[in-house]
Amino acid sequence: MIAQGLSDDLVDRVTLAAGEAVGNAVEHGSDQDPKREFRVSWESADDGYWLRVEDDGPGLDPALLEAAGLPDDPLSTRGRGLFLMRALADEVRLEADGRRLALRFVTA
Repeated sequence: MIAQGLSDDLVDRVTLAAGEAVGNAVEHGSDQDPKREFRVSWESADDGYWLRVEDDGPGLDPALLEAAGLPDDPLSTRGRGLFLMRALADEVRLEADGRRLALRFVTA
């Protein structure tokens, strides 16, 4: 199935990365406070597509993004989000003092 002209592979990568980014925004950025908000945007650009997730939290430390890896315990269900986003997106960067995570997906 092709969504908006996107390949199945790209749709799968975006879907998984978006879930991780939104989950992190809810858990860490909003501290699970239902009154705090987060925003998601999807933008077509000359260099592919950009998914951005922004929250009202204190912002992500760039060192955490750079050091993202798999957890020591292979059975752990936590601690993989940043690693997965970096593996799935062609580029991951922080914006807005770390409160916005921008993921770029290049189309072939």
